[in-house]
Amino acid sequence: MVPIILILPLLAAILLAAILDRKQAKYAALAASVISLALLPFIGTGTYTYGWIGVGNYQLSITFSVGAVNLLLLFMVLAISPFIFLYSFGYIKLPSEQKRYYIEMLGFETAMVIFAMAGGFIVFFIAWEFLSVASYLLIGFYNSRDRAAAAARKAITIVMIGDILLFAAIVLFLVSFGTLNFGPILSGIEAHSGILPGVAVFLLTAAVFTKSAQFPFHEWLSDAMEGPTTVSALLHSATMVKAGVFAVIILLPIFAAYGYLQPIIIVGVITAVLAALNAMKEMQIKKVIAYSTVQELALMLVAVCGGALAAGIYFFLAQGFYKVLLFFSAGSAMEATGKERLDEIGGVRSNRMIFVTTLFGVLAIAGFIPFDGFFSNVGLGSAFGALAAQSAFEMNFIIYLVMLAMGLATSFYMFRWFFTISKKADKSVEIAYDMQPRSMKYSMLAMAAFTLIAGAWFVYAQTYIPNGLAYHGVPGYANYNLLSINVAESVIETLIAVAGLILAYLVYARASSALAKTAKRIGMKGHQLPQTTFIFNAVYKYFCLMFIEIADGFYFLDLQINELFDRLGHAINRFGYYSSFAATGKLNYYVALFAAGLFVILVVALSVIL
Repeated sequence: MVPIILILPLLAAILLAAILDRKQAKYAALAASVISLALLPFIGTGTYTYGWIGVGNYQLSITFSVGAVNLLLLFMVLAISPFIFLYSFGYIKLPSEQKRYYIEMLGFETAMVIFAMAGGFIVFFIAWEFLSVASYLLIGFYNSRDRAAAAARKAITIVMIGDILLFAAIVLFLVSFGTLNFGPILSGIEAHSGILPGVAVFLLTAAVFTKSAQFPFHEWLSDAMEGPTTVSALLHSATMVKAGVFAVIILLPIFAAYGYLQPIIIVGVITAVLAALNAMKEMQIKKVIAYSTVQELALMLVAVCGGALAAGIYFFLAQGFYKVLLFFSAGSAMEATGKERLDEIGGVRSNRMIFVTTLFGVLAIAGFIPFDGFFSNVGLGSAFGALAAQSAFEMNFIIYLVMLAMGLATSFYMFRWFFTISKKADKSVEIAYDMQPRSMKYSMLAMAAFTLIAGAWFVYAQTYIPNGLAYHGVPGYANYNLLSINVAESVIETLIAVAGLILAYLVYARASSALAKTAKRIGMKGHQLPQTTFIFNAVYKYFCLMFIEIADGFYFLDLQINELFDRLGHAINRFGYYSSFAATGKLNYYVALFAAGLFVILVVALSVIL
């Protein structure tokens, strides 16, 4: 079946949502998402090309491609979206907001489905842009709030920098390869070693960093928490920020051929460390999860570019499910308490279903067996451990240590998050948890089940992902398809997760302990803990002010040029006006003027000759 069939129910739902009333619109959105998921097994793998336009010697076409990796992303988007819509039934309550919300969310899902099937830069760019537009609308969904509007502007400003660079990269790819389809470009890498393809890959790399919130563009993602929690869940798990990582996965041979793997790894390590530091300090309940996403995206890029491609792809999939669950938990806590700060939220343990599903999400992200987070951590650790032992890549041992450190940091700050929101709360808050709509609770239960299902699927993923990868010629990596699990690595990852749990428990669950008091003094629980958010925001502000000043300078110059041309035009007009008096209609007057002019010409000529 032609893959474009997947988006037809979603497009129809957008139309229906615009026509139907708010109650019918939400059911149309859910039904369309479920139908698209049901159609996924019937989609045939392969490449589908449709002629479009010819420009000179270039023939442009619309190309869709469906392979093993594309199917994984499609499944993740289509499997998560129905439960986000279901959760929204109880979470998005204001009637005036609902139709706009479901139309924008359907557009977001549709854009990511198209992006997942991109077989060339034309479809790639169109979907990429629609993702940017949809994220802008949804981050600023509560447009009456100044913070939401500012966050939306910040996100679209940073992302649009990458979009412009991506467009420039696409032009260079077209000039260099004569096509925008991925197949010919990937197969023709060896024959194109000029400067233009290298510049194109550099621009593409920068676009990936903006989209997937990597250093130095990473701070927009935490501010994006001003949007509805359901938007955050979709944004962080299966859309938008995953687009940059997915671009690196499907175009990996291009990045490898032009030497951009190491720079991406370095940026990824820096981003992961900065995000972990910020997460340990952050007090806003959703921003802690946002920083964990920034960290995970960075580690995905490190894994994909560092040789652990198959392990990175499994991590790419597994992260989506527990990330949605964590945002659902945060949404429930905010809904019950009306607060956003961790020190003001509590009572999660008052409802058994919410408490258990929240615990599942935290255990998954921390890396406890049998959740998918455990298998993704062990898969990455096993891959980099094996690569480091074989000296297949000079940075692999350092990367392996970074992965372990990030695992410890994640376990620590996520259990800090969990213990803080689980503290005892007022009776009214406990009742508010119990009274939450069943649609929200059942959605959390489904996502909790997915964290276990995705963990069990790892056994099959060990053969499915390596066998499904199309790019078997990436230079320099003998084991880039490696996806395995071993006892030693399992023990190491479990000990790290347990260490983070114990440390967080002693510091945050037992605030009177000596360790908690010591940690507070050295800054782990106080204002002294390093956080780089304000630094990067100050840098962003400086650059904005700098460009505003430059723009003001060009505006002033433009005014001066306009005034110069206005004066010149006025002078010419006046010259023409006064010259018109020379037209008298008298022959004698014209003869006299001709004689005078001839006399002047003769004088000038004689002065030159003599």
